[in-house]
Amino acid sequence: MMESAVNSTNSSDYMSSDMSPDTGINIFAPPPYCKGADFYFPVFIFDEDTLYSTFVTKPFETFITTVFMPIAGIIGIVGNLTFMFVIARVNEMRTITNFYLLNLAVSDLIYIIVKAGRHVLSYHLHNGLRRAELSRTTGHCYISRAFEYVTYFASLLLVTLVSFERFLAICYPLKHRMVNTKKRTVTLVVATWLLAVVCAGCMVPANGRLERYCFWWPARKPYQDFPNVRNTCLPIRLGFNYAYIVYTATSVPYIILLLVNVTFYGKIIISLSNRAVTKHDDTSGNSNTNTVRNQVARMLIINGIFFFLLLSPYAFIQLYRVITYFCDDNNCNFLDYDERITLTWTGYALWICNSSINPYVYSFTNSRYRRALMKAFCRQE
Repeated sequence: MMESAVNSTNSSDYMSSDMSPDTGINIFAPPPYCKGADFYFPVFIFDEDTLYSTFVTKPFETFITTVFMPIAGIIGIVGNLTFMFVIARVNEMRTITNFYLLNLAVSDLIYIIVKAGRHVLSYHLHNGLRRAELSRTTGHCYISRAFEYVTYFASLLLVTLVSFERFLAICYPLKHRMVNTKKRTVTLVVATWLLAVVCAGCMVPANGRLERYCFWWPARKPYQDFPNVRNTCLPIRLGFNYAYIVYTATSVPYIILLLVNVTFYGKIIISLSNRAVTKHDDTSGNSNTNTVRNQVARMLIINGIFFFLLLSPYAFIQLYRVITYFCDDNNCNFLDYDERITLTWTGYALWICNSSINPYVYSFTNSRYRRALMKAFCRQE
């Protein structure tokens, strides 16, 4: 750890950008407030362009953090909690499909609270200083990222489970009736969360090292409002950059499960289209059951399309980082730094949006969910 400078200078003296040898202060010796920091930077000697681009949150990032995330987060928290309330209140909504969706709502709720909460609080507590972390220990770095990765993998797997369940119900109804039991459903959901936890455990070393940076800021805005010490979670030190393990592990499963879900959706759509042709021949008492089942299938297909579309920018930038890491050709690196940052924050914003809109998609696309919503909030006589 870095030792602090030993002198009798008042700490307020270190806010001046006009220090010189005549002041008696060695600008390259860490001030007293840097005690315990890993690195010290007298950044007031940097030019303005370098200072601004390195330490000040960009306008787009500021908008996402201070406007979009709070609004989308509140909408998502209200929507997901409402969906949970409806499931708990209305007996006929306690179906196997809704059990999967209930777990998806839990995953979405955790992600919104952890991800949006971390960015919004960090921005306001550090007055817009870039890459500042709320974490105060390495354990905090592990825990905050672990929740994000758990919800990412759980959401991917749960959406795929829902698609598979609808695929069986539409394309192989007899087999679906035989295997689709509550015990099997609970087992699959528990296995999904356990697998998500294991996958997340492999990801957290990418943020398993906490470093403390101490700065001597210029005595002007916005720098004079920044905290003197910034904590940042970084990958553990190995013979390679562990972050690229995360980039691979978050992009490749997305692509694989996207293709799997597209296959399920395609087969469901073909099956529903074929049934629509012969619908006029249906004189059995099962027509209403089939209608409800088909409505649910269409709702889940729409929800799945939104899910993968909104996650695509995040998956793309992760895959792009993997490709540029292994590709020696400069043509592979076709995005500059600002474009990568913009795409990264776009991915964060749309991921928050993805976690927020699911309950609204259910209500908008399915009259059964709308009726259940009204029933849940209406006083029962």
